[in-house]
Amino acid sequence: MCLCEGKIVYDGPPSELTKYFIKVGLPAPPLTNPADHLMSILNDDDIKIKALEEGKVLSKEELRRQFTEKLDKLVYHYNHHKPVLIKTKSSDQEYRELSKPPNRPSSCYQAGIILIRCFKYFFRNPMAFVTKIG
Repeated sequence: MCLCEGKIVYDGPPSELTKYFIKVGLPAPPLTNPADHLMSILNDDDIKIKALEEGKVLSKEELRRQFTEKLDKLVYHYNHHKPVLIKTKSSDQEYRELSKPPNRPSSCYQAGIILIRCFKYFFRNPMAFVTKIG
């Protein structure tokens, strides 16, 4: 899931990210890492760079307006093209199984593991043992 300013712009597997941005109309340049392209899309730096390449200097207001337009386009596309999740009914038994707390080791087992770990530490570092006793 990719967020920008608290809005979801993409939710799906990373392998589909490049195809998604082609659909939105923001394709990555050739030989560009999809993660780098994503970061450039979600920042206003690419707008500044394009303006400088054209010899323009954008005001903060114009930069914000262009970035907001791009973000709104991404959010709109996500909201109108996201996959529909199919709701399924589950039985009470399935719910109880899912809501059970995970099995945890007993306190005695945990104390034993810690004791073994301490013995290993002192065996591997005898000066620490001497220092603690002395």
